[in-house]
Parts: sequence; C-alpha cells; structure tokens
Amino acid sequence: MALTASKKRSSDSSSSSWAGATGKVPRSVALNSRGSRGDDDNDDGGGEGPQETRIVRESSSRPGPQRQRGGHRQSSRRRPSKVRRRYDPAYTAAKGGERQYDILHGRYGNYHHYYARRHTSENVFACDPRCMTMKEDWIRGKDCLDLGCNEGPICVELASEYKPRTMVGIDVDAELIRVASRRLEDKKSLVRGEGRHDAEERLRALDNTAFIHTDFMRWNYEERSYDTVMCFSVVKWVHLCYGDKGIRDLFELFSKILRVGGILCLEYQAWNSYKNSKKKGELKQFFSEDCSSKERLFDPSAFEIKPQDFTGLLEREYGFAFLEESDKCTKSKHFKQRPMKMYKRLPDGELAGSHAAV
Repeated sequence: MALTASKKRSSDSSSSSWAGATGKVPRSVALNSRGSRGDDDNDDGGGEGPQETRIVRESSSRPGPQRQRGGHRQSSRRRPSKVRRRYDPAYTAAKGGERQYDILHGRYGNYHHYYARRHTSENVFACDPRCMTMKEDWIRGKDCLDLGCNEGPICVELASEYKPRTMVGIDVDAELIRVASRRLEDKKSLVRGEGRHDAEERLRALDNTAFIHTDFMRWNYEERSYDTVMCFSVVKWVHLCYGDKGIRDLFELFSKILRVGGILCLEYQAWNSYKNSKKKGELKQFFSEDCSSKERLFDPSAFEIKPQDFTGLLEREYGFAFLEESDKCTKSKHFKQRPMKMYKRLPDGELAGSHAAV
C-alpha cells in the first residue's frame, strides 16, 4: 500500500475550518473502507433503554405513588419526552410510524440518527462507554484520528474536555459530516458562553478539530502522523465491503499512520453480528445476486479471518502489543457484544512481548 506525504484535501471533503498554526487540514490518512460508525445494533442485541446505570440523576430513589381523588394511585413514572418517544422502537411501532433511528444510507454501514437512541443525555461521557474508556493521556496534546466518526459526538467531546493538539474525524457520508460540523460549531458557542476558566484552551482545541468527508481507506495520509487512532463499530463494515483483504489493509493502515508508542483504540462487532447481517432487512439488497458487483457485500461465511483473530493478527504481523480491554462496552445495553481493546504501536521489528498498560 502506497502512502504519500501529500497534504492535499479530497475534492469531496466537507469539513469545518481548520484553525491550526498553518491554517490547513492536519496531516491525514490511504486505503479502502467505508467510514461510518453506524451499525445495525439491533442484531447485537441492543434495545431501547439506558446504556449505563452511571447516568447522573439527582436522586436514585423514586417517590412512592400518590393517591388521587377517587382512590386511584398516580404512577410517579414520568412520560418520556417527545424526542425520546420519537426514537423509542416500541412507541414508534405502536403508533404505526416509520423508524426514526438507525436509518441506513449505504453499504458502508453509514446509519443516520445512529446516536438517537444510544445517547440518553447531552453528556456523552456519561452515556457512551467508548468515551468513558478513553484516557486523558491518550488525547491531551496529541494528534488524534477518528475513522468512521459518524455524527462526531466523540470527537467533539474528547476535544473539548481533553484538549488534543489536533482531532480529525473522517466519514464516507457527506450528510453525517455536515451534522458533525454543525455539532462542532454548536459546541464552540456553548464553550464561549459557559465562562469556564479553561474556555480559551478548550476553544483552541475545538478550533483544531476538523471533519473530512472521504473514504478513509482511500485518503492520503502521512506516515507516523498520529498519536491516537480510534476506530469504533467500523471494522465489520470494512470486512463486509472488502473481505479479508480489507481487514489486512485496515490493519496495515493503523500500522503506517501511528507513531511509535501510539495508541490504537479498536471497538469491533462480534461474529454473531456478522452472521445476522444477511438477515437484516435494510442489508438484504447488498447481499442479493441482483446487486451489482461493485455494491455487493461479501458473504461472511467465506471469511477466513474472524473477530477473535484480530488481536493475534495485529501482534504477529502489524507491530502492535495488546494493552487492555475495557469492560464498559460489554456491560452497556447497546454495546454489550462489542469488545473494545487498546493496542500500542511498537518500534519496527519489535515483537509484542510486553502487555503492560500505559
């Protein structure tokens, strides 16, 4: 795989302005994937409901039912907001309406409204186990990349709170990038109005955050240009789109663009999710013989590489050492069948011998 040092922007990019020292989009990425952190979570057992019991509430106790006139008891359970009802699968089905979340817009797993039922509050750190897992040391003052960023909530929140030197989110879906860019501008406005003591530093980090519309597997990256690479709920889609070769190309990409000592944060779907993909209504067209060869997805039954092989492959062939695995995802309602593992980029030629966490 040929990687170039070109800093040219893709002609189809749609990103927020880059306000770094050079005024240019940061050094970036080359390969072949789809880039959306969307996934058909329903096949992973995800359902409506809070993701984490750690979501902040004023009180963990509920007031008892109160008696109304006529002796009837009034339940203390509050009716969900209009927004939550809109994205509640049971509520939508009962009303005979169309689903308003996880709307697939292509073969790459680029689901729109992906976070509508997964983020139960505006506090992304409180409701997204991936965000909770990220250590500040992996972000602060570092060059960070999110492959398949979807609507960009993790990029924006990590940039605002942990203040990286640069943060880049890449996605294949133009509309998702537009949403991410709006989210970034909204966050800047919010930070300006909060009056926190570190507002200037947070704004500088947000100014150094950008979203790029392109296929992250085909983007031109500089080698050794990132300290931290995040790839959440994307690997299955690379696998389905490009087969086993796509997985090897993706792992080669990780190896090329991470600096020595850099961190790879990889959250991937379980094999059961692969097998269920062919049963998903919105995906059947991409497995059909009537689908063009250019758009058709690979049949998972033909794969020789399985998710359980990823760690061994990264260690044996691509210069990584396994560091740790987070249990926050596996305990979460919507991510319970998705391991999230962290790896460290070793010097070239060094074998994975140490599994000590940084």
